Amino acid sequence: MRSMYMKAAIASACALLLAACSEKSEQSTANVQGAQAPAPAAAPTPVAKPSTMRAIDYRLKVGVQQHGSCNIESLNGVLFWPTAPTAQRVSTIEFGGWVVDGEAKKVPADVKLRIQSANGVNAWEQDVVTRVDRPDVAKNLKHEDFLKAGFKVAVDLPELAPGEYVVYLAYPTQSGGDAICGIGRRFTLT
Repeated sequence: MRSMYMKAAIASACALLLAACSEKSEQSTANVQGAQAPAPAAAPTPVAKPSTMRAIDYRLKVGVQQHGSCNIESLNGVLFWPTAPTAQRVSTIEFGGWVVDGEAKKVPADVKLRIQSANGVNAWEQDVVTRVDRPDVAKNLKHEDFLKAGFKVAVDLPELAPGEYVVYLAYPTQSGGDAICGIGRRFTLT
């Protein structure tokens, strides 16, 4: 009989506990009503990625002759004309355009995107790896082998100082040396 009373007592105690858990107390309701909503989280501070470009000794000089045929058309989807685009140093920057070797009648394989400070003191380069189909280039230049003339290059430039920069393309020629093209493109880093 005693165990029957014990089971009944335990069952009653459990029922009371469960009932108490589902009821809201006046005090907890008052605390919720008087509580302020948490402040919105601050936007995370951008973390600069390491530079993807290599420092180089080559400097583009005034009067250098342009070889080849290319067009560096955009920076982060913004055209280089009518005004020079602007980019943030802490963000990845994407250049896009096309390049062909007019002398060899092919799309050059070893293309470098080069960036130089406007004052000519510092310069960097990065390989052009991602190729993009450009049927418009192949059609306009009347050469079907130019279909893969398009390119996209993503660069990270966190160490560069804010200011104006020059960007151009370089690739090796059959006679040795580099063909330089795309001269005249400028952009600003903030």
